Amino acid sequence: MKKNIVKVYEGILMEEDKPLSIRKLSERCMISKVEIEELVYEGVIEPLKVQEESWSFASETLWRVRKVQRLRRDLDLNIPGAALTIQLLDRIEELENMIKRSTE
Repeated sequence: MKKNIVKVYEGILMEEDKPLSIRKLSERCMISKVEIEELVYEGVIEPLKVQEESWSFASETLWRVRKVQRLRRDLDLNIPGAALTIQLLDRIEELENMIKRSTE
């Protein structure tokens, strides 16, 4: 019996220059504002504005939150666990870039 594998790709058109409000980020990532606040508290994402009632985020934040969601879903991690994983992945990427620069 042959199994068909279907790959599903998801994309969102967005203006990279425009910051996202906490409400827009919440809607696009389908997570609550409380979860976004937890991600900020854990240092996974950082708002452009510091006042909590008017937080806005760089458009790249969307992809970072999506990565956290995948980690939480696929590895059954809580937010602090996903935050630690993201920080370690960032560090690995940083070290790999350092190695590439030193060998060029």
